[in-house]
Order: sequence, then C-alpha cells, then structure tokens
Amino acid sequence: MGGVERPRLGVVTEAFANRPLVDVMDWIVANAPTVAALEVGAGGYAPTGHCDLPRLLRDASARKRWLSEITARGLSVAALNVWGNPLHPDEAIATQHDADLRDAVRLAALIGVDRVVALAGCPAGAAGDRTPHFAGGGWLPYLESIHEAQWKDAVAPYWSGVAEFAAREHPRLEVTDQPRPLAEAGLKRINVSLDTLQHDRFHQIARRRGLDEVLAGLEELEKYPTISPIKVNVVAMRNCIRLPESRQE
Repeated sequence: MGGVERPRLGVVTEAFANRPLVDVMDWIVANAPTVAALEVGAGGYAPTGHCDLPRLLRDASARKRWLSEITARGLSVAALNVWGNPLHPDEAIATQHDADLRDAVRLAALIGVDRVVALAGCPAGAAGDRTPHFAGGGWLPYLESIHEAQWKDAVAPYWSGVAEFAAREHPRLEVTDQPRPLAEAGLKRINVSLDTLQHDRFHQIARRRGLDEVLAGLEELEKYPTISPIKVNVVAMRNCIRLPESRQE
C-alpha cells in the first residue's frame, strides 16, 4: 500500500462481556491477529466485568497485573468506555455516571490511555421531567425545539466542566463535544464518529437526518487551531458502508 498508513484495528470488548477478559484476549490473538487494541467497558451503562474501575484506581499492583495481562498478548488499551447519561433527570443515575466518567479519566491518566468514550448525555425536556427527552424530528414536533435549552442549560455547562476537569487530571485526553465552549475551556483534541458520507446511509445508521450538520461541525472545528488533531472514527458495517464512486479508486 505504498506510503498509505494502515488503519489500527481494535475490538470493543463489551461485545464479549459474558466471557473473562483473558479468554477474550486469547481468542483475539488466535483468531484475529491483526487486532492490536481494546476498548474496555469501565462504567456508566457499559458492563464492567473487564475493568474493575474502583479497584484499579486504588490498587497499583492490581492495575499493574491487569495491564500486564493485556500487553503480554501484544495488545493495548485504546480507550476506556463509560457510555452513560450524566445529565439524566434521575439524580442517582446522573451522579453515578458522572462519577464513573471522572474515575475513568483518572484511571486513563494512570495507565497512559488518551481516550475515554462517553455519550454527551440527554437531560430532561422540561423542569420536573423524570425521564430524558430529545428532539425526534417530525415524529415528535412538540419536542423539536427543546435541544436549544438543553444545550444552553445542561449540555454545554456540564461538558465545559468536564473539559476543565480532564485538562487538570489528564491533559492528553480526548474529549468529544461541540467546539466553541470546549475550545474556550482548554480542549486540545477531539474525536468525531462518522460512518458514511451518504445521506441515505447516514439516516439508516443514525435514524435521523443530520449528515450536513456533522460535516458543518467538522468545518467549524477547523476554525479552532488550538484543537488538534481532529480525528474521525469509522465503524465498518456490512451493507451500510459505501464510498461514493469518485472515492473508490
């Protein structure tokens, strides 16, 4: 592939949550030798059987053994996954997921991992709501404008705070969210998931129309030179990923 850098392949171990991590890694080494890295569930809604976050934070010897099991097989930890909803209207859920996220940042700093996977979160649609709500396009017209207040009142303040926390605890960490408030808070790197450049495929994967907004967001990122690098993640899915003909040669 003369001069073209080969992609680095990884596995999200959450798909094998019912098996011990050592068994999963042995299977990967034997059956998928091109895989070099792991994304490991560590909290939030992600299963944590492969990463005992509280123990690894408090016990340096346990942390060393955990990492040794991984590196001994020629693998590395690409990311800790704490996908959840730290903006949930249920305070108990929000508090736990926020704590998991911050602990994952602390663990990532200790083990030299520069990526923590999380969800932006979904707050209440209105004061007093007990469940999260989000705009659903033409299907839910009465919720169509709530994202503006949610962004202003909940999402931007929360993630600006997380960006400040991450900058203190782990300056190399990548935090993904909207650029302006996070750039102002000191964000240096960003990750964006984009699995297709075709509008119909985007709608099929994301269940919403929004490809133009994503592309516009990438252009917006380029206005902030302090945010670098900008990384775009792609997940290959059978029958869902198709390059435009002009890009297939």
